[in-house]
Amino acid sequence: MRRNLSIAIIIIVTSFFAHLLNLPVFFGITINLSLIGYMLAVRFLPLHYAVITSTLISTLIFFESGNLRFAITALIHTIILALFYNRKKKDLFTWTFLTVLILASINYLFNYFYLGFDELNFLIFFVYIQHSILYILIALFIDLVTVYFPYMPYLRKGITLKRPIFFGQVIFNVIVVVAILPLILITGMNIYIKYSETVHYYEERAASFDNVINEYIDRLDEREVQRFLLGSTVERGFFNQLIDQFVANTDATVYVFNEDQSLFTNTAGAIDYRFLDQKMKRGHIIELSEHQDIWIDSTGEAIHNWYNGHFLHRTTILDKDIHLIMPLPSQFIPFVSELFLYYLLILLVFFSAFIFGLIADGILTRQLSQLNTLASKLPSTMLDQNEITVPVSRIFEFSQLAVNIGIVGDRLKKMFLQLEEKTEQLQKSEQALYQVAHHDNLTLLPNRRSFYLDLEDLLEQRIDQFAILFIDFDKFKLVNDTYGHSSGDQLLIDIADRFRALCDDCDQLSFYRLAGDEFIGVVRHREFEDVKQLGESILTKLSKPFKIKGDDVYISASIGVSLYPNHGDSIDALLNAADQAMYELKNKEKQGINFAPERGN
Repeated sequence: MRRNLSIAIIIIVTSFFAHLLNLPVFFGITINLSLIGYMLAVRFLPLHYAVITSTLISTLIFFESGNLRFAITALIHTIILALFYNRKKKDLFTWTFLTVLILASINYLFNYFYLGFDELNFLIFFVYIQHSILYILIALFIDLVTVYFPYMPYLRKGITLKRPIFFGQVIFNVIVVVAILPLILITGMNIYIKYSETVHYYEERAASFDNVINEYIDRLDEREVQRFLLGSTVERGFFNQLIDQFVANTDATVYVFNEDQSLFTNTAGAIDYRFLDQKMKRGHIIELSEHQDIWIDSTGEAIHNWYNGHFLHRTTILDKDIHLIMPLPSQFIPFVSELFLYYLLILLVFFSAFIFGLIADGILTRQLSQLNTLASKLPSTMLDQNEITVPVSRIFEFSQLAVNIGIVGDRLKKMFLQLEEKTEQLQKSEQALYQVAHHDNLTLLPNRRSFYLDLEDLLEQRIDQFAILFIDFDKFKLVNDTYGHSSGDQLLIDIADRFRALCDDCDQLSFYRLAGDEFIGVVRHREFEDVKQLGESILTKLSKPFKIKGDDVYISASIGVSLYPNHGDSIDALLNAADQAMYELKNKEKQGINFAPERGN
């Protein structure tokens, strides 16, 4: 809230001073800089703040200048524009142009059907169109500044919050600027040329008037000159006829004053000079030369004041001061009419550029969106093994880009398939290496390495208790000597199969082959009695005969058991305790189960 209030105050103060600095051009045409404030309020403030700020700006302008029509028109424009802009949040230029188009159409229809287009209403509508064009130009300027200014080389490092620039928007802005800028320049040049032509027209009329007067005086002899100076009725009549003939069919008037500034004569139909003098005091003078001025009224709007203005020419003949007063509308209205056509042309170019810009923006945005979608779907397309569909474009460059993306996609797809095959092979190789490194090649049971790794994990997990069963077979060498080493190997494989069957019945049990006929069993989360019972199950499983070359062979085993933490808190201590318990049985030439003694016993 505080931020919005600060921005609103800055905009109000800036707008008021900008209003005081309105730049006059020619013939009452001004660049009303206060309109920038209205547009900034719409661009940088929320809706209700923008409306309140614009209302305050209009109020200040009205009290400072008395221009109620401008204040109300600008406020209505701003409120409607703020409603559009805050609802859709598109660029300011688009909504300003649409607002101007709607309100200008309403204004025209109202004048056409209800007020009629006399000269005064035409001037009012002309001023409205002028302000509308200025609105559009300011909106375009604000859009360009807010979008592109943060990306200027010396500013982009200091500005962190930047609006993204879209390619379609760039094309749209380029079309509008390139289309309208030359026409604005041509219109400005035309204003200057027409102003010069209009002043030159009045200067030529004044020079022609001087020639007519001088020729008349030159034709007078001395007696006629004396009678003219003395105010002879006859000479005055001839002179009146001369000046009336000069201003015939025009609204120009001539006043002739004596040396004491009393009125000598004036053209027919001229108003009382006293009233004209009072009117002149309400306006201001634009001095063109020593004897020529333009008088502008100052009681109304600028362009209306010019409409009521006059071209003043002063000359001296003998002892008489002659004032030629020519109203400006005779040349001013044709000039405004021609300028109005330029304004309509500007609006038409704006409209054409706006439509073409939207079309170009839509086409480019759609094409780029399709290409972006194609590129973003490449990974999923390759994963799903789907066919890459290339979008069709009538724009050659986009079509080529789409085709190239498709080609790249196909190549990546092939590379991805090859990579999948290589990855699968690598995984199989890795699994094979792991199997070799962690399992016994003969029995496929986990080997000594796996035993140590698993026991380290158990110790790190701080399991309350587990047991190690050291299993060694009695007189296994006799099998090798009797039936051969291959039969001995097959016996070890059969033993491993029985161990795996035991593991299927108890998920807390796992077996490892250390070397030769030595095996290790690890039991997790088991009490002493559970371990003893499990050891007996192992002996029972092993007591059944094994088939070797058609013979039933019986083999016995000695099992030494150590418990964690009773018999040790390290792998080597536990393994050594179980090994000693097992050899104790063997030394006694007994089979069965033997638990290691407690530590310290």
